[in-house]
Amino acid sequence: MFQILQKLTGGMTTTQPAEIPIWVNGAQRWISGIGRKTTCDDVIRVLLRSEGCHTEAKDKEDKHYAIVERWKKVERPLDGRSRILKVWTAWGDEQEAVRLTLKRVNPTTPREVKHHHRRSSRGHNRARLLQTVHPKRLIDDENKPFSDTIEHLMKLILAQGETIQTQLRRLHDRDEQILSIEHQVHSSRQERLGSNYLLETYLKDLDANKGGEDDSGVAEVENAKQEEEEGEVAGEAEEPEDAEDAEAQRALVEMRACIALWERVVRVNKRLEKEEQCLVKLHVKLRRLSEAEPAQEATDLITSEAIAIVKEQIEEADAVCNAQQMEIDQNELRLQETCEQLQERHRLLDYLQEELRESELEEEQLRHWLQELTYKKHQQIQQQQQMHHAMLTKQFTQAATVTTTPAASTGAIRKQIEGDTDSNSDTGLSSLHSSSEEGVYVLDTLV
Repeated sequence: MFQILQKLTGGMTTTQPAEIPIWVNGAQRWISGIGRKTTCDDVIRVLLRSEGCHTEAKDKEDKHYAIVERWKKVERPLDGRSRILKVWTAWGDEQEAVRLTLKRVNPTTPREVKHHHRRSSRGHNRARLLQTVHPKRLIDDENKPFSDTIEHLMKLILAQGETIQTQLRRLHDRDEQILSIEHQVHSSRQERLGSNYLLETYLKDLDANKGGEDDSGVAEVENAKQEEEEGEVAGEAEEPEDAEDAEAQRALVEMRACIALWERVVRVNKRLEKEEQCLVKLHVKLRRLSEAEPAQEATDLITSEAIAIVKEQIEEADAVCNAQQMEIDQNELRLQETCEQLQERHRLLDYLQEELRESELEEEQLRHWLQELTYKKHQQIQQQQQMHHAMLTKQFTQAATVTTTPAASTGAIRKQIEGDTDSNSDTGLSSLHSSSEEGVYVLDTLV
């Protein structure tokens, strides 16, 4: 794919090729070999060719496809002539939230409407349709100030990047100039002093150090004399060469000063880039906070209302608790009073039970006495009956022995019996009358 893009762009990519992710049919694909001159149409052709749906007969159908740039909930179809690398790098830190998607566009999209409007004079209705406000355009209008600031910052960053690239190119040119000047100086010294002048200078320094260590002060004086002679000869020989060295050194000093200045400029640009990135991050944070503030205020209002409701409920609960506590105290007093009354009733009940026991004992005693009295009375009655019966039998026997007439005897006996009955009626014994009468009849029969 890199070779195809290079052929399409005509090999104009001088910088290092980049990779851009593009979503095709729901799958993410990394497109490599994208340069500064690569357009969206080039990428569309390559993608269609890789998918196998691009033929010579369908070259005109490339216009029905477009790369759609989606950021959050906002979509924007890119123009086919726009540089895709420039669009991608303009997002900076927001590249993770951006998605480039290959889509088939309808004739009512802005890209096709523009071409159709140029070709035909019937584009008024479509222009009116484009002027209608859709939800996505509303979202675009809402996010317009934020996108404007981002675009402004991205333009600044791109401009500064270009300035940095130009400054780096200038530094590279300066380095090449320094290398060329050093090469010229080296070649001129080789012509004057020979190709091994560096080794000779190093060896002279080593020999001088060794001689200073091994020889005495006489050798040092001789070496000093030799050095003075060589210095005079070299000074005479290098008088015309010192002018060239001075010019070269001046050029080197100027180049080094320029390099230092350019390095400072690069550092300042890097600092500016960092500060701009910090500004972008701060702007994003401020936007998030501004969006979160109304929600936080609403939550604060809700929490304050909830706290007021809870306080009212707590106060009502406290009042209910106090009333219930008073009722509990009153109930405890009433319970104490009822307990005291119950104890008095228990004492009264015990007293009544004692009286009942005593009355029962008295009743038993009275019954016992009554039984004894009835028994004694019954015995007395039986004794009286026995005594009366004995008296009657005695009288009957006495009457049987009398020699008088039966009538007189019977009359006397009857009178006696009637007198006895009158006396017996006082005692309450009625059973003896029947016996006496029977006795009379017996006596009548006997006579």
